[in-house]
Order: sequence, then structure tokens, then C-alpha cells
Amino acid sequence: MTTRLRLPVVPARWRRPITVGLVVLTALAVVANAVVATPTVGPPVDFELFGPAGAQILTGHWASVFDNPIIQAGPLELLFWGVPFLLGVQSPLGWIVFGIVVATLLSIAFAWLAERLLRPLTPTWSVPLAVVPALITAISGQTAQAISVGHPAECIVPLMWIVAAMLARRGSAFAAAVVLAATTGWELWGLLGLPVLLLAPRIDLRTVVRSALGGITALLVLFAPFALLGPFHMFSFSWPIYDNTLAHLLFPDETTFPWPLRLTQGVLALGGGAVTAWLTRRRVDAVWLVPLMVCAIRLFTDPVLARYYAIPLLMMAVLGLVLAIAQRSLAVFLACLVMFNVLVDVELTVVTAGLMLVLVIATAVVVVVRSGSRASRTPNPVGAAR
Repeated sequence: MTTRLRLPVVPARWRRPITVGLVVLTALAVVANAVVATPTVGPPVDFELFGPAGAQILTGHWASVFDNPIIQAGPLELLFWGVPFLLGVQSPLGWIVFGIVVATLLSIAFAWLAERLLRPLTPTWSVPLAVVPALITAISGQTAQAISVGHPAECIVPLMWIVAAMLARRGSAFAAAVVLAATTGWELWGLLGLPVLLLAPRIDLRTVVRSALGGITALLVLFAPFALLGPFHMFSFSWPIYDNTLAHLLFPDETTFPWPLRLTQGVLALGGGAVTAWLTRRRVDAVWLVPLMVCAIRLFTDPVLARYYAIPLLMMAVLGLVLAIAQRSLAVFLACLVMFNVLVDVELTVVTAGLMLVLVIATAVVVVVRSGSRASRTPNPVGAAR
């Protein structure tokens, strides 16, 4: 027997007031965190690096964009920062307005995707419940943090993975691969979302070919111009190895983490995500659980463990939280709640990252062994509605 959440019976007439209240709270949280996260002196972190590179793209000077190997952001993220650079945004007020606009758009996108996932499970309450992930993310400051550190990709990439997963589940292999490959335009680790393509209803030669064509086309459009027009040194960068990381424990005498080790890290993340996708592909939870597994392995094996690396995991955890409510799954609800609290306000170390990975694996096991219910085995798969 599956333990079910006992949800209070809420009158239907309360739906609109509850939704409006949640939206207002989200807006207030977005504004408050934009003010708190905005630096009082100088622009956001990495803006001085990404802004000029983005301006080069916008002004047609593409040859030297990736000349400096420290540029590890993709062209889309560089374009993102090139806009305020060319507009001359400098004052704290300007950055606050910029942060509010971007955080608002990200919150809307998160809520919209959550609603699409919730609609087959709880049509009546899908809209108010969908605002909850955006609200939690805004209150905890994750969206504002991603912007303030110069890496909005930490929010955008997982949202794009969800889109790719939804497209894959409805059989749109080419479009799903295009969206997935487009995540590398923000940051190269977006390619780690490849396992979401395994959520397609059928995995055959036609699906593989269409996925390959879509992904390769998008990658060529994004990176071929820069590789052909000038020096492309993105893959000659090495990351420092921080203390209290798995890399430091495994290689105590090494100080840098080159791209070959990044590839090894990627293979591990892809493998874990692929296994999770194959075991959960018939369940709605796969849409958030596969990205969560990939990000957990990436976090555990990373040599840096920057605070903002936890943002994608937190986003997937809160998404899993509301889907668990819709499915009345107490076990998954509690697991997501614990995962969120483990990472939201603790120091990132190999121990906390390892604990997060254990929790994700345990949650995946719960999802796999949980007896099939109407919520997790809906006849109309998530993303299949046309």
C-alpha cells in the first residue's frame, strides 16, 4: 500500500483568491530578493567577463569571443549579459530593475511549466499549485542568486530540460533534441540533460536519427561560427580543485581539474541520468527526477562546489514537491522536502553533496517501487496533450 497525503478539502471558490495571493507573494519575493542580491558597488559577478564578450557578438565581432579560455559560458549567456553592457547599466537601481525583470520572467516560465505538468494530475488546482515552485524559489532567493553571480543558466537550463522532456514524451524527438542542445548555448553542462530524450514513448532508429539531427544542427548553429572565425580555446581551461570536494579527496596532490576529468564527470552524470530515465520513463516523476539525478551526480563530483551549483537541484526538488502533492505521495513529498532543506542554507561540501545524492537515489527507488497509481501512470502522458 502506498502512503497517501491527506489533503484538506478546499472550496472551489477559493481557487482564484489563493492564486492571486500566491502570485502577489511571489512578486514581492522577487522584488525583495532583487534588492538584497544587487551589489551596492559594481555590477554582478562575472559581468565584467561576460558583458564585453556578449557585446562583441551583438556588434558582429565574433572572431575573438572565445579566445580567452576562461569564457566557459555559451553564446546565449554571453548575449544575455551583452545587452546590459551595451545599454550601459551601471547603477544599483538599474541592476535592481534588470534583476526584477529577469527573475519575473523566470518565475513565469517555471510556473507555466509546472502547470503543464500538473494539469493531467489535478486539473482543478493546477494553476494555484503551479505558482508554488516559483514562490518557493523566489522566497529562498535562488533566482536572484543565479542572476547576481552572473549565471542565470543555473535556472534556465533545468527549465529547458523540462521542456525537452515534455517534447520527448509527446514523440517530438527532433524538437526535444534542439531544445536540449540549445542549453549548451547557455552553459556546456546543459548537454548533461541528454537522458531526458530517453523519455520518448519509443526508442527506435528513427527516434535516434531525428534526435541526432536536431541536436547536431543546434550545436553547429551555436558554436560553428565562433570555431571557424577565430581562435576557440574553451576546452583548454582547467578548474581549480577546492578543499572539501571529491576531487580533492581522490587527487590530493592535484590543483587543477582539466577537461578530460570534466568528461569523466559528464559520463558519470549521463550514466546515472540514463538509468533513472529508463527505470522511470513511464512515470510523470521522470520529468523532474532525471534532471535531479544528473545534477546531483554533477554536484557530488564537481571540483568547485560553488553555492549556486545547487540551484538546479533546488528547483527540481520543489517541482517534485508539488507533483507529489498532486499525486498525494507522502514518501516523495517528504523526500523532496528533506532534499530542499539539505541544500537551501548549508555549506556545500563533499559530505552534503554526497548526502544529496543518496537522497536522490532513495527517492528514485521510491518512485520505481511505488505501486502504480492513476496519478503516476496517467493514460495521457505529461506533454502528450495537443
